[in-house]
Amino acid sequence: MWDDPGATQPVKSYSVGESTTLIETRPEPPQSNSSNTSSGHPLVAHLLQRLLPLASALMIFAASWLPWVTLGIKFDPGFAPHYEMPVSYIPLGGAAGLDMLLAQNPLTAPLDLRAGRGLWWIWSAAPFFGVLLSLFLLRQRFAAKRPVVLYGFWLVLATVLMLPVVVGLLTTVGPMSCFQVCAPMPVLSRAPQPGLWLAIGGLVLGWVAVVMHLRARASGDALAIAYSVTPARFSPRHLRGAAVTLLGGALWAFGLYAVPWATSGCTGLHLSLNHFVRGTCSGLDGYDVLTPGLGSHGSLSWPLLVLVSMIGLFVVISAWLPRLTRSTWIAGLVWGLMATWLFIVGAIGVQATLASPPVLTTAGPEVWDPNYGIFVCAAGIVLGWVGIALLARAEISQARQVV
Repeated sequence: MWDDPGATQPVKSYSVGESTTLIETRPEPPQSNSSNTSSGHPLVAHLLQRLLPLASALMIFAASWLPWVTLGIKFDPGFAPHYEMPVSYIPLGGAAGLDMLLAQNPLTAPLDLRAGRGLWWIWSAAPFFGVLLSLFLLRQRFAAKRPVVLYGFWLVLATVLMLPVVVGLLTTVGPMSCFQVCAPMPVLSRAPQPGLWLAIGGLVLGWVAVVMHLRARASGDALAIAYSVTPARFSPRHLRGAAVTLLGGALWAFGLYAVPWATSGCTGLHLSLNHFVRGTCSGLDGYDVLTPGLGSHGSLSWPLLVLVSMIGLFVVISAWLPRLTRSTWIAGLVWGLMATWLFIVGAIGVQATLASPPVLTTAGPEVWDPNYGIFVCAAGIVLGWVGIALLARAEISQARQVV
């Protein structure tokens, strides 16, 4: 599904036990009469097809965490109609604009869609899946039909979610006032913020990329250059590397999200997806200690964690696919470096927690100690690096067998 039919492959022998599978070199591609090939810039076009989806997804991902517009409004207290209220300037993100649209639309307001938070979760998760899908498109020199279709569906969903919010924030959407009746307050001024431009730019680049992929397939460029190749069976070294990479990624995520990094009033292994208080036992997970570790940039904790998680998921899946491409190695290096850096920042956050203990219970000052989450997360990172090294060793060994 995710194979790269355009990557040049020499003759290779993949040993599995005592058997050997030969991978034939690609046949000479048929000549293409398309205008794209004759223009002398086919490589630029194919490079843009691979890079634009990732650029689009990253822009939309960044936009989802930034303010989109600053509204200047004047609150109406209701109980003091003659009191002149000052103008307040409120920065709003896309999620806030989506909530206001749902609350003010006569069709969606009675459904109370905001209470279930289903649409909000779709809004929050959509940028992450866009990054993951675009990484798989980057992996392929000439994308197959299925990943392009999946990316197209994701782009349609992102457009349906974001375009009404863009229009609403720039035209009609205003905060709700419920002092007397729930109605939108008048907006005195609107100032677009970076998130709005990133969202619009990301959608535009995404649709440009989809059109380029469709035109390439319609003109036959991909069929003219792509070739069929026999899928390779994994060598034992490759299997070991992929298994260790999978185990490392799973341990890293488990130690980061499910095991507390610092606890108070208890010892032993505890599982939680957030900070918790259970009787006299309190705990902080990786996100909680990462926030103080980042200091004034603590608001970046969650987007950084999710972005690294998406990159790690791509690396783990790619490790089980034939032919590790350049994008896989780059993503593996990026994941290893970012995961290691976040671990160091989290360790600094643990020290800050021990120095200035938070109070989560009414029992008074608490004494905090490091917990197993630190060690589980560190073990996952080490195994991830080992798995990537084993995969590299397997690739080098296979390349030497060809010579």
